[in-house]
Amino acid sequence: MNEFLLSMLTNLLMGLPGMLLYVLGLSLCLMRKPSLGRASTYAALGFGLLLLSTLLSLGSQAWIMWSAQHEHASISSLSIRVAVLSIASTLLSLTGVGLLLAAILVRRPAQGG
Repeated sequence: MNEFLLSMLTNLLMGLPGMLLYVLGLSLCLMRKPSLGRASTYAALGFGLLLLSTLLSLGSQAWIMWSAQHEHASISSLSIRVAVLSIASTLLSLTGVGLLLAAILVRRPAQGG
């Protein structure tokens, strides 16, 4: 098997449990939106951003490995790309976690009964 594909498959397998958890959380939030109110919206956005962050990380790893093999880019240009993509992924993750915290702390609708 191609070394690049094997490396990407390994990275994908490492990220798969988290991505499945984010998709499950997103699905549950959307299904329970009527009972959770705004908390569901914040949590769904948080899980969506965490999923996007993971996909961005996987995509950037693939792009950087491919660039290193095919473009013969300099170390400095690769390091700038890595830094920009890492900062973007970190900001998405932090925003996602912040939204999950907001979902925990937001006031729930009054329960009937």
